[in-house]
Amino acid sequence: MILTKSAFVQIERGSHKNLYGQVDGLDEETARVIVRLALGGQVVSVSENVIRLVGKKEYKEFSKMLNKDSYEKFRDKQKEREEQWDRDRGQRENRSKDKEEKKQSRRSRSRSPEKKHRDSDKSSSKSSKNGSSKKREERTWLRPMLRVRIVDKNYRSGKYFNSKVVIEDVSSNESCVCRTESGAILEDVSNWRCETIIPKAEYSIVMIVRGQNRGQLAEILSRDKRSSQATLQILPDKEDIVKLDYDDICEYVGDTSHL
Repeated sequence: MILTKSAFVQIERGSHKNLYGQVDGLDEETARVIVRLALGGQVVSVSENVIRLVGKKEYKEFSKMLNKDSYEKFRDKQKEREEQWDRDRGQRENRSKDKEEKKQSRRSRSRSPEKKHRDSDKSSSKSSKNGSSKKREERTWLRPMLRVRIVDKNYRSGKYFNSKVVIEDVSSNESCVCRTESGAILEDVSNWRCETIIPKAEYSIVMIVRGQNRGQLAEILSRDKRSSQATLQILPDKEDIVKLDYDDICEYVGDTSHL
């Protein structure tokens, strides 16, 4: 392999250590190489002594891979958050169930058979509604560090309609705290007020927010506007490729300085 323009390289030392890129140009007088990084497309100037020539196969396989250790830390933290949500939801449901059982016990002492039948129907209907509510909670897709769009014209009198915001924290199963592009903090933003954003840049990073891979990061390989679907490569191992609806993925804007 020869160090020429368009050659594939890996930076082995310095602030861009372990990043891959392609050579954009050479400065023979200063022995420096102009490299366009694979992740983000940033152009940097580095010494010839800190780069390693790599083959096309290695470049294609590893150039866009996220740091595995960082991803696993994020995944573990997110798992702990979701487990806490489940525990909190379970406690609320148990308290609600205890209250309902006490009410039913008091009513059963004085009601007639006909009333018992009507109340039984109501109880079944209420149980069905609670089941539907639980399913809605399970479908909650809000996650920190996602960029979303506010689509409710009535929220804050329409001031933020169609605005892009970043989720700073998920305060409950149905609402979150967001930060606008100007830095304003919006609290109690309901999930139904938001929609996912699909980044337009090539090889953008998104998070899968619904389905069996929910919570995992992925890289967009291609988009199909007609079907509103995207082909994704699951990170960090890049072994699985899936095709998902735009509603099932959302732009991820977490810290990527470690990439």
